Amino acid sequence: GATQVDDAKAGTAGNDIIGKCDLVIMNPPFTTNKKRNSRYGPDALQAMRVREAQVQADIRSIQGEIAASVINANSIQTYFPPLTDKLLKTLGTAATVIPATVCTASASFEQRKYFAHHFHIERLITCHAKKDFSFSGNTDIHECLMVARRWSSNQPKPDTQIVVLSKMPGNTREVQEVLTGIRKKDLKEWGSTYYWPQEKTREGNWSAIQWYSQVLVNVLETINQIPGLIRAGTTPLFQSVASMQQINDVFEKTDDRTEEDGVKIFYSKGTKIHSTMLGKPEQWMITKPGKERKAIEYLKRKGYFLINRRMRTNTGTLTALFSEQPCVGSGWTATNLQDKYQAKALTVWWNSTPMWLQLLNMRAGILTWPMWQLAQLRETFIPDLNQCDYTPLIDVFEQIKDTPLKPMKYQADDPARAQIDNAVADMIGIDRDEIAHWRDLLSQEPTIAGK
Repeated sequence: GATQVDDAKAGTAGNDIIGKCDLVIMNPPFTTNKKRNSRYGPDALQAMRVREAQVQADIRSIQGEIAASVINANSIQTYFPPLTDKLLKTLGTAATVIPATVCTASASFEQRKYFAHHFHIERLITCHAKKDFSFSGNTDIHECLMVARRWSSNQPKPDTQIVVLSKMPGNTREVQEVLTGIRKKDLKEWGSTYYWPQEKTREGNWSAIQWYSQVLVNVLETINQIPGLIRAGTTPLFQSVASMQQINDVFEKTDDRTEEDGVKIFYSKGTKIHSTMLGKPEQWMITKPGKERKAIEYLKRKGYFLINRRMRTNTGTLTALFSEQPCVGSGWTATNLQDKYQAKALTVWWNSTPMWLQLLNMRAGILTWPMWQLAQLRETFIPDLNQCDYTPLIDVFEQIKDTPLKPMKYQADDPARAQIDNAVADMIGIDRDEIAHWRDLLSQEPTIAGK
């Protein structure tokens, strides 16, 4: 029979349930401890901290340092992987609901590696519907149902089945239809399913759950192997940038200032304000009292090339823009690129389909409203502007710099997007028709098309 594992049973060494469970089903809370802590008084918080420390110490003593290192004190959800491992018997199975961001975020890398090392990740199931896409039913974030089994065989673990539902089943009959489709590897109108190489799962790369189309999953491998591209992190691009929080901590908005006592920055990400690759700062800001030294420091981080680090996938248009004068931004992040011509070229690249695909392959947060950390952006591939002829990108920038770009879901029929991609295709040696096919598939992705 099923047993409800309470705090004492999960955390007490030697309890008779440890190592004897055939199946563990979990839906761990995944709010941050900061949000959780706001609901309780100091005595309750202290009791929780003591208990959490006890559980972590117990895990360390029984399962070792690797298991204990998976735990992040900022998230109670991270306690569950080692506790699952502790409860299951030799051939046990775990089914757990996790945020989709656990499959993609760099902060969850060790958790993914731990699960993949201790289990065979049999299936990762998610839903890309426009609404009603969560398994919990009471959250607005994308979730993933992970099915993991103990693996005692000497044979290599099989590949992981990726299941991307186009809609959630609404009754028992529909659930049975989905289960049949998963087993037969043919979901028909219910979605898409394909297999993800086990070596990638083992390495902690679970990014496939973000994609409905297997073709686009494979395209990412193509992009990563294109000669002449380098990691952004090997350049000075993101060495010293001022974040949105830093800018907002030091400056405040004003409507009645001049250059003598204020600074104009890129504040809004709204598509009605910024929809062209050539942008103009729109918001006057003044320095907050007592923040003068920090203001001087952050204004030294002005740049010509600014990137968008959070956007709606179904309405967003620009991933980057160019400013004729070096600026900082709140909604936009100024980079350290000080060469105006390279900044123009990189603005074109950053708005191309190959770059869109890379960004959407590292979504943190909600799949339809992703955000990107600098650590992730440093992993993206960009042209080596010191070694390649990027004149075609400059030419395209000058031709369409004032042309509004359409949202991604319309980009298959956007002449400006086609010009961008044709220039990029010629520069990196990809057939124009192939990159146009990528653009078409991207516009049809459920998290892009909003269907």
